[in-house]
Amino acid sequence: MCVDIYKLGIEQINICMKISRSTIDPILLSGIGMLFPAWTVIWLTINWSWPTFCIMLLTSWFMGIHITMFAHRAWCHRAWKPSTVVDWYGLVVFTLCLVGNSIGWVGIHREHHAHCDTDRDPHSPYHKSRWAIQFLSYFNQVKTKYIVDLGRDSRHLWFYHWYWALNIVWFALLFAIDPALVGFWIAVIGLTVFKLHTINSLCHRTPWFLLPIHNDDTSSNSVLMVLLNINNGEAWHKNHHQNAANYRFSQRWYEIDPPARIIELLAYCKLAEIKQTQ
Repeated sequence: MCVDIYKLGIEQINICMKISRSTIDPILLSGIGMLFPAWTVIWLTINWSWPTFCIMLLTSWFMGIHITMFAHRAWCHRAWKPSTVVDWYGLVVFTLCLVGNSIGWVGIHREHHAHCDTDRDPHSPYHKSRWAIQFLSYFNQVKTKYIVDLGRDSRHLWFYHWYWALNIVWFALLFAIDPALVGFWIAVIGLTVFKLHTINSLCHRTPWFLLPIHNDDTSSNSVLMVLLNINNGEAWHKNHHQNAANYRFSQRWYEIDPPARIIELLAYCKLAEIKQTQ
């Protein structure tokens, strides 16, 4: 019976919901991953001032918070469940981060956890170059079995189908308000995307100069990566791999994890439910 239900889910996604990956999506997203960080450096050089740098850094941090809270902890690992309103909000902000649609992002990350640091891992530096992980991960094929639940979710499907249209509207709105905002936004996204991908490329098989804190598994907490991610909790990567279902990536008093505190606040306000973990 379980097998029959599972097969029905696959059919619903492949036939009824018509989820198919566009051949242009990986090209566009990889281009963003390469060109936008370069623009970040150019933009900062042209517009340098400490207030400008801090505003860009805080905006990027804000976007990174949403990626880890929603795509990673809520949708991928089901560590917490946002209310309907909060879920809509999370999908809007995540879509504007330009790191791929929620269904594809979750599918690749779940496959990573299912086959962590084996030759079936879509982004393991033990089997792929860090350069490819940093810039070409969008070319990994999203396997249907990892996205059955999101493929049945009308909200995720809506954002999946309207992903690029929503971003075009957002860029047009920024341009209408002030063309300079477009340059600022590209710089913010460039930094956000770059930081996100360093987690995949550097928090496994972590180079010694990033001050990794190892244990028996292949992932690492990294002192310098924590500073780079200022801190969205993602660099406590070893902690996360030890207990992926936990909404908290921190385990010790000194491990700062702002997204966990925000999730707890949402739960306190009855806007979220937290999965009970050890």
